Amino acid sequence: MKVKVFEFSKDFWSWDWKIDDAIAETIIAEWLANNPKVKIHNIFHQNIESFWHPAQLIVTIYYT
Repeated sequence: MKVKVFEFSKDFWSWDWKIDDAIAETIIAEWLANNPKVKIHNIFHQNIESFWHPAQLIVTIYYT
């Protein structure tokens, strides 16, 4: 089993702390297109948000 982790976050000083889901989708789709033989077993995602820290999205893909 292999693991691929994607992390998306905003800079602390950016005007908008919202993570652009289109960018995240594009990056993950590009990785999948470049690795067509992977067999995905599980995908987890976690949103980490706080009043004092910008939003962060972590996507973990377990594959063989």
